[in-house]
Amino acid sequence: MSDDATLNEFVKKEGEHQHDNERKVRGESIPTDWRVVTIDDISEKMGDGGTPSRQGDSGYFGGDITWVVVDDVEFEIEGSKEKLTEKGLNNSSATLWPEGSVIVTTGASIGEVGVAKQPTATKQGITGIIPSDKINSHFLGRYLEANEATLNRFAQGTTFEEIRPYVLRGVEMPLPPLSEQRKIATVLYTVDRAIEKTEAVIEQMDTVQRGLLRHLFGKGEIASDSNSEVRTEWLGPKPFRVPTSWGVTEIDSIGKVVTGDTPSTNNEDNYGGTLPFVTPETLSQEKYVTTSERTLSEGGRDEAKPIPEGSVMMDCIGSDMGKVAIADCEVATNQQINSVVIEDSEYLPEFLYYHLQVLSDFIKSQAGQTATPIVNKSSFQSFSVLRPPIEEQQRIVDALRVYDGGREVNQKYLSGLKHLKRGLMQDLLSGTVRTTDTNMEVPDKITQHG
Repeated sequence: MSDDATLNEFVKKEGEHQHDNERKVRGESIPTDWRVVTIDDISEKMGDGGTPSRQGDSGYFGGDITWVVVDDVEFEIEGSKEKLTEKGLNNSSATLWPEGSVIVTTGASIGEVGVAKQPTATKQGITGIIPSDKINSHFLGRYLEANEATLNRFAQGTTFEEIRPYVLRGVEMPLPPLSEQRKIATVLYTVDRAIEKTEAVIEQMDTVQRGLLRHLFGKGEIASDSNSEVRTEWLGPKPFRVPTSWGVTEIDSIGKVVTGDTPSTNNEDNYGGTLPFVTPETLSQEKYVTTSERTLSEGGRDEAKPIPEGSVMMDCIGSDMGKVAIADCEVATNQQINSVVIEDSEYLPEFLYYHLQVLSDFIKSQAGQTATPIVNKSSFQSFSVLRPPIEEQQRIVDALRVYDGGREVNQKYLSGLKHLKRGLMQDLLSGTVRTTDTNMEVPDKITQHG
């Protein structure tokens, strides 16, 4: 069965329910032909990781042994940024887990899960599990991945919470027959492949658009007559080769800058209305903002600083500042966002949207080295920006819009795939949807580990 056929089969089946459920795991029914086991029941070995000493020239690092930290954990763990020598492994509490071991973060970060594709050691706070012959590694990994919230409920500690090994060993889980485990893992692997391919397409489109942004704003040849004269214009430390017909102005000369505000959270009546309340997290989602998770009531609106449709918003506080979006309707923002309410009819909001992306690194560099970096309103509104004739602004916008359209289509598809995966994980791992009557080809990478 092809990847697409596998997906279609389970999209169609999602929602079908079995009626033979009697056994339960943490109150949830499972099929009667599934067993209830603990993680200890299906583990040959389980343990924490360790870190060799970094003092002096110990010779512990720089070898060829994969040594995983939290940032290295993905579902198929193929390597690590840092590697240990044999000496480093032997002089630490780390264990070398064999290929096919399940790796799960149980320390300061909990619930990141992967399957080792080669012998792998881990840092402390990252547990290795060698599955027994009763369970498929990929199935166990998927079960732990789907139950991150459950794992967090078992965390203990004062300085920071972690899952102690004896607690993890006692966690109950359902155990389908091995053949069904493989099929469940195959369906979820297929969805993951589709997600990875779509993310790669989006990343490629972003890379091409970033290159075009640099070209259009750094040189201007595409936007202007190739025979026109050019000059060098400096915006901060960055030189721009632009046509002589392009001007330079400051942000506050093209519109009013508004720094958002947060209505009192002590008054619940300020929230739950129809006015979108935009935060930096909202800015990272789409080019145009039309909705948000939080909304303001009329009372909240009076305490906020609403901005009109077409305003250009930029996140100007925090280590991840620099995100930009355009308001597609009236919205309000929190105090982390500076917005430009464009009043100059000869300056396009979309052009400023792209231009601020080009200037993002420079703007971030002006935030200073404080604990919470910030670009305040007075600094933001004084930044210089290029001002081409409106016809050339429109040409640049039209060239860049092509990538926005493609990205939006792929982003919606990606969101749908992630929603599908969540649903399938819930249904397949609980036995609500069965794979027993489905003929599918199980990849070797899954069958070789149980």
